[in-house]
Amino acid sequence: MKLLILPTELLIEIVQYLPSIGDKCQVLQTCSQLKHLLCTQLACWTHLDFSPYSTINNGDLLNFLKDKHIRLYNDTPMITKLDLSGCWCLSQDMIVGLSKSFSSLNELYLNGYRLQSTKYQERDHLYQMRPSHDLASMTMDLSKKAIYQLKVPLILLVNILREMQDNVKSLSIQYQDLTPIQYSYSTIFSQIQHLDISSCTLSQAGLQTLMRKSGRQLISLKMLNIELNTLSWLNLGQLCRKLICLHVSCTDPSYLGCIRHCISNLNKLQDFRLTRIRTGSLDSTIEKLNPKILTRLDLSPKMNIYLNGSRKLSAIKTTEHDLLLSDIGLNHLFTCHQLVELRLCFPVVSSEYLYVLYRSLPQLEIFELRRQEHQQEVNDLKGLNYLVNLKEIYLYYVIVTDQYMNVLTTLPIRHVTLICHNPIDHTILYNSNDLKSIHLGQDFSFRKKGNHLVHLQEYDDDSPPELSDPVNQDIYNSKELFTHEPNITRINDLIQVKMYCEVGQEHCKKVQNSLVSAATRLSQVLVLRNELVCSNSTFGWGSPSSQFTLISLNQADSNFIYPQALAKQLRASYTDSSTWATYDIAIDINHDIYLNDEGLWFNSSETSINDNQVDVEYVMLHQIIHGLGMLSSWAPYFSDTSSPFQQLLKGVIPSDNLKMMTPNPNWIITQDAGPAYITGFQPSLIFDKFLNLFIPAKNITVDLVEYSFDMQSFCIADFQGSFIVNFMNSFLNNATQSSRAKSMYVSMSTPKTLEFRYVHSSENPSVFYTDPYLNSTYKSIQLMTGPDLLSMSRKESYYRPGISTSHVDDDYTGTPDFLMLRNFIKGRTLDSLIEEGYSNIPTIRYNVTGERNVNITAFVNNTMVNTTVTRNETIEYTYKSAIGPGILRILETIGYSTVLTNTNYTTAVIKTNKPDSPCDDMDFNTYSGLTDNTMPLSSTSNGIRFRPNTITLYILGYVKGGTGAIVEYFGDGVDSISCTGMGTICNMGAEI
Repeated sequence: MKLLILPTELLIEIVQYLPSIGDKCQVLQTCSQLKHLLCTQLACWTHLDFSPYSTINNGDLLNFLKDKHIRLYNDTPMITKLDLSGCWCLSQDMIVGLSKSFSSLNELYLNGYRLQSTKYQERDHLYQMRPSHDLASMTMDLSKKAIYQLKVPLILLVNILREMQDNVKSLSIQYQDLTPIQYSYSTIFSQIQHLDISSCTLSQAGLQTLMRKSGRQLISLKMLNIELNTLSWLNLGQLCRKLICLHVSCTDPSYLGCIRHCISNLNKLQDFRLTRIRTGSLDSTIEKLNPKILTRLDLSPKMNIYLNGSRKLSAIKTTEHDLLLSDIGLNHLFTCHQLVELRLCFPVVSSEYLYVLYRSLPQLEIFELRRQEHQQEVNDLKGLNYLVNLKEIYLYYVIVTDQYMNVLTTLPIRHVTLICHNPIDHTILYNSNDLKSIHLGQDFSFRKKGNHLVHLQEYDDDSPPELSDPVNQDIYNSKELFTHEPNITRINDLIQVKMYCEVGQEHCKKVQNSLVSAATRLSQVLVLRNELVCSNSTFGWGSPSSQFTLISLNQADSNFIYPQALAKQLRASYTDSSTWATYDIAIDINHDIYLNDEGLWFNSSETSINDNQVDVEYVMLHQIIHGLGMLSSWAPYFSDTSSPFQQLLKGVIPSDNLKMMTPNPNWIITQDAGPAYITGFQPSLIFDKFLNLFIPAKNITVDLVEYSFDMQSFCIADFQGSFIVNFMNSFLNNATQSSRAKSMYVSMSTPKTLEFRYVHSSENPSVFYTDPYLNSTYKSIQLMTGPDLLSMSRKESYYRPGISTSHVDDDYTGTPDFLMLRNFIKGRTLDSLIEEGYSNIPTIRYNVTGERNVNITAFVNNTMVNTTVTRNETIEYTYKSAIGPGILRILETIGYSTVLTNTNYTTAVIKTNKPDSPCDDMDFNTYSGLTDNTMPLSSTSNGIRFRPNTITLYILGYVKGGTGAIVEYFGDGVDSISCTGMGTICNMGAEI
């Protein structure tokens, strides 16, 4: 190799240009001389970026450092940059050890998640609310997955910075918890010049303290996804006047005046990014930017605005708002002759002013323009030829003709992203000599390899995909979505309501009253023994916040998944707050419905309900029932047009072949907007245990438990073979499972084929047995099926599995069980529907026995004495709830205790016998629950994954009577178990 004849100093300089640790490791494997160089010269490892290896553990890191002769706890001045973002397997002791060893660090990255740009580099360090993949946001994950995040407590961060001895100038700590930040702590940040605290949790007072102490030294400040109040904006403008780079977010248009005042004081600002602005004019704000030095400007209505194949423009139109940057603001940019990057998302500007912009800014190197359908103009790209220095261009829903495609070939462009409505001939771009990559949507991406453009999938086949960290899509995270604190109301000792509302105070009060009223109705018929928390959000549906499997519990069937609300009742003694989500039921109410013709009516309104309105309390109570567990995991995941899986398979597999009903697929993604892999099917929800389906073609009724277990026995062990297209082809070729899935689809397209069968244990007295009407009426309940159920033209813009099959048949209109009809009844109040439903049935009565304090007066030694005693008292009530007897008995059957059957959650259930399957222990086909946590594969695990419940159940088969004894777990397998998994094993070890 001629490279080896170069002097060592020059070789080290060359190696230092390789940014990736992986690249350097490949270099040292090429020959012994380079290996010796890289393993003996610390100058080759000045930048240590471990963020691509999120599952790296202490042992892996120690071995790496040992091989490169980088010693811990010895000052290593050569190391100037360390990035541990997302490395959640590292212990706090290891992080402290690294800080003591690399005390000369200039740059330190301890972000909760890896700073990932998208595959096509559409943003440098794209900030997104985690997780961001649309498969997670558009399908409800039926098993709780842990959020794998590097967590660095504030006190630990302070100690680390103290060890650095004021050497760190650049610090990035996204998604860390900085509460409570004290003045003494903030002094540690005084030497920082480049600070990134985006998505961190901290109070306004803490943020102001931080700016007062370190603001005067700051050159770059990034704090996206953090809301600033008026005083914080004032502090920013007054104390951070040296800022060259500022990235901020703002969701409240009333703060635009504060932002404008702040920007006017930042005369050195060169890089400005403003996200999450939903409305309000930005013209006057743009005018405050210094045109002589402005180099980068990024204006986005939301932080995460990149589309992949599973989101369409129609979805954006309901969630995005026009960015009110008009021709006036654009006119100010004409004089910004240092501007090299400009990103405009949904501006309200004319094509004439865009033409002038192109002529005025020939120095632009990066340009992005996003339009909505009503904004498109034919000449939006007229004058593009004037951008003679353009290197990257991103055009979303801009009209691109062949004429403009030819213009692009004349410019020195290296990357092009085009997502358009009109057909384009992308082959024209192949004539460009400078072009390196093209992105035309999820299925049409190319990158230059040699002298040819290669399909990106083919290009990436050189290396196997690395599994990404499992992440839990929690779209109800108030920290991420809402700027105001929730309004909390306690219904009783066991039911609490949290209401998030981002609209007018008067409207929020109406919503709060309706939500409290709905929760009160629930408290009157459900018997609880552990607290439930209901939370609301923004869209218009309801679901459990999390789901769990319950192992070794007589009151639960471990083959099914339980909603958190029910799991907390059955495992009332289990009080680990880190296991439960912060709330049990999530309810989203779409404010847009309130504003349009299909409006919501509030009971507190002075006007009567209109024919086109729905009682909002009716809607909320309906969604609460879904959140309690009336939810199925059976759905047409691969054929419904609003499903992301269907979008990925569209055009690849005939649509008729995809018409199947299956449980929730167990999917994996390798990266944001990357390929999807399906390894099998997840366990079903407990609601599905009691479903019977009539198959008209065979004239038989089948228990869907058998079908569910059969589906779960199908899996793909080879990861490459589990690519979604490969998985579907394999599944279709399996005669048993695929034929059953297709027959289910046909059957559920037929009316009145699905029923929920009630099960009751004779251990507890029940009004359903003693009341003649209830005993004869509620043996089972008919669920909604029919051609409309699986229609390909449903109006829902957000896909949620199992929703349609989780409603009662339309025959229950006008009965006490009207609440769970698929379509809400308009023009009727909830109270009027209750009166109608119970008017034609016998009165239902039930007794409640409880303790009551009674005052007694007695004479003792001729002296009158008043005292209070506790006595059991039985009171008779009439059942007349919006939650009809049939709906209540569904909740009772899946495990709740009710006023009509008070089980006190002690009744043992009849457990199903699931046949053993190779899929049960397959590495990729795992799910997490209350006592079943998994850990991604590490580099030292040899592909073996140990599951906490498997370990404990195995021990229970051999060891009994361990009271008072100490159980020690040791061996190589311990390295593959997460900290949470170890805690689970210890907790379950109490069963020994």
